[in-house]
Amino acid sequence: MEDLSSVLRELSDVDVDVRRRASLVLEREARKVSVQRRKDALGNRTATQAILRALADPDRVVAQNAVIALAEISRRYFKDEHAYPAVVPLLSSPDQLTRQWAARAAVTLRGEASWPDVAPLLQDRSAKVRAAVVLLAEALGEGGEEAGTFRPGPEITIMQTENPPTTIDEYLLGFPPEIQEILQNIRRIVHEAAPDAQETISYRMPAFKLNGPLVYFAAFKKHIGLYPPVHGDTELEEAIAPYAGPKGNLQFPLDQPIPYDLIERITQVRVAQNLTKSTGKQK
Repeated sequence: MEDLSSVLRELSDVDVDVRRRASLVLEREARKVSVQRRKDALGNRTATQAILRALADPDRVVAQNAVIALAEISRRYFKDEHAYPAVVPLLSSPDQLTRQWAARAAVTLRGEASWPDVAPLLQDRSAKVRAAVVLLAEALGEGGEEAGTFRPGPEITIMQTENPPTTIDEYLLGFPPEIQEILQNIRRIVHEAAPDAQETISYRMPAFKLNGPLVYFAAFKKHIGLYPPVHGDTELEEAIAPYAGPKGNLQFPLDQPIPYDLIERITQVRVAQNLTKSTGKQK
């Protein structure tokens, strides 16, 4: 095995080729740690700080290898709250592989709390990223905690079934009556605000489409999620701010009254925006 102390130092070298080589060695060693559950090699503060610096490296290759390494070592035994803020910007990386591994690292580090940051990647332009995030959602919904892995977060009942739903009615059946009632209310409100929208299941969530994706919603352990982020209406953005996560996706806590009036306004705005886009494309 290569001297990791030297490798970690080389991650800060001024020569980008040296940093790239070091980051590649780091990634390989992290994969070994993940498989063999060796805590001694990278499970220390020095390694963590070196990886955090590499995550912010201006070179794409170095940052990519660093986020893969972080995801691998965190998956088995290591969590570091300081790492999460460094991972979040990589979720918007122009590089597909970096976004994919950043999503995995985020979920590994923070479980349920990472979902507002990760969920937008369900609509990523890369099919591979979208597929990876669906798998992460399934992992978050497994319940139970494997020794040494991340704590499962939102319990999406439908993610626990062998046969994913093909309709919203099937999706609803996976939840207790009180949650079904909330989801049915949201469904009804969206229909009323967008009577021409079509129901579907997309990314294993109830969704409505009207000239493209309109709204998605899903039930979690402690909240109802509504996607995608809402932009372009200042007054509405102020109204939904208390429910908005870091990426703008909305979380309505189940221990509070669901703001159905806001959901109606959101749907109306999304309808107008989608119609405007459709009109613009036709010109």
